[in-house]
Amino acid sequence: MRHFSRIEVDEAAIRIAGTVHRSVTWDAIRVVRIRYFSTWRDRSAGWMQLVIKGGGTTIRVDQTLDGFTALADTVCRGALAHGARLDGVTRHNAEAIGLNLPTEPGDEQT
Repeated sequence: MRHFSRIEVDEAAIRIAGTVHRSVTWDAIRVVRIRYFSTWRDRSAGWMQLVIKGGGTTIRVDQTLDGFTALADTVCRGALAHGARLDGVTRHNAEAIGLNLPTEPGDEQT
């Protein structure tokens, strides 16, 4: 089903459109996580997953999606701008994929 889904991001919300429809508005976001799932014991291979939760809805996006890094950056910055906090693991994984995120919620300029 993921192959037939489309991610939409605008000033109001993040949406998955396709066979499954889900939407989370920016002000409803409570949790954003970037997690690493290893396929090897030594953690030398694996993939990242972006998880967005809010308003009773969860959206998950795997790193295999074209534009994953740009989406993760947009979602993390949007969540921070609306007062959400990112945990240490998410910040570490964001750095690992090349993101330079603000240090505090509402501090989008850094």
